Amino acid sequence: MQVVADEEDKYRDAARDGLLLRMGEMLEKPAPGAESFRGMSLHQLMADCAMRCGVKDAHRLSPDELWREMAMQSRGQFADTNSFVSIVNSTLHATIARAYATAPTTYQYWTSVGSNPDFKKMTRYRLAATGEMQEIPENGEFKTVSGKDEGVETGLKTYGKKFGFSRQTIINDDLGTVSRMITAQVRSNQRFINQKCYEALTKNAKISDGKNLFDASHNNLFTGAAPSIASFNEMIVAMAKQKDINGKDVLNIKPHFVLAPVALGMAIRQILESTADPDATNSGVMNPMKGAFQLITDAQLDIANPKGYYAVADPNEADGIEVTYLNGKRTPTLESKVSWDTLGIEYRMFHDFGINIIDYRGMSYNPGK
Repeated sequence: MQVVADEEDKYRDAARDGLLLRMGEMLEKPAPGAESFRGMSLHQLMADCAMRCGVKDAHRLSPDELWREMAMQSRGQFADTNSFVSIVNSTLHATIARAYATAPTTYQYWTSVGSNPDFKKMTRYRLAATGEMQEIPENGEFKTVSGKDEGVETGLKTYGKKFGFSRQTIINDDLGTVSRMITAQVRSNQRFINQKCYEALTKNAKISDGKNLFDASHNNLFTGAAPSIASFNEMIVAMAKQKDINGKDVLNIKPHFVLAPVALGMAIRQILESTADPDATNSGVMNPMKGAFQLITDAQLDIANPKGYYAVADPNEADGIEVTYLNGKRTPTLESKVSWDTLGIEYRMFHDFGINIIDYRGMSYNPGK
């Protein structure tokens, strides 16, 4: 049994990589035998799979006859892991991984990643020690100090969609259409997460302490000013002076990113990349902000406020907005079935995630002017 399963796995892997090579994918190390599948049409692959599943003379069937045979047996012989549908699905999952990695989104740079084991609300705790270090005299005793914690609830939702492609696509051997469709669907999913992250940032909703994310009492909301060395320095100083939940320990948080609308990208890039101080009349004055932040521009911010900009700490250094996934799964799940009603393969794609604001201390906002 183990030998047979191993051979079938090799067949599936070779067929998958052969299809990927046909689709123009660059594979660092294709599965052995992939080249032999590279020149096969989808009809030939379907017939080969059918014969391996016990369909006699499958190579003599027309593409339409073979498709109908597959549809009728999709719950039986073709449910085998070596079936045509399974190989196509495996190929599309590889396409999903590539589309996920190349989606034109920016949220992943400044948000953190969390994982919840189920859909129940989970509490993220921030812990802080209270009490200062005290001098211990000779033969003296240590004094007990207490700790303090603060919890923030995180949750998940399920998002999904359904789509498919017809038997004509298979009969016409149109792998490119299938690949483009899956890529477009995955990138659409990524753009949706990107949109939700920026909405959490720009809507300035109330957070766990009952105050708005950006609020004067949080020391992270500033009077409107155009981007400048002075306005960036104000953000740097305020973030460094943020205190822990005990209200005493200074955190010395450093902004790592500037999030800005595309409309402000050029002006901010001049501030962050110029060797000379762009605000000085003497061109010999060095620019103290050169390389101070990493600039991220996103059109979602243009929609919200084309003049506003944000300073955000490295998510590994300070909590901010977290994208929480079910069991840490960052890519959407793709499931399929052969459709009797529409003469095609139906797919449903779903993703379990939530956008949760954990803390305000690593973020600040200037509405600009």
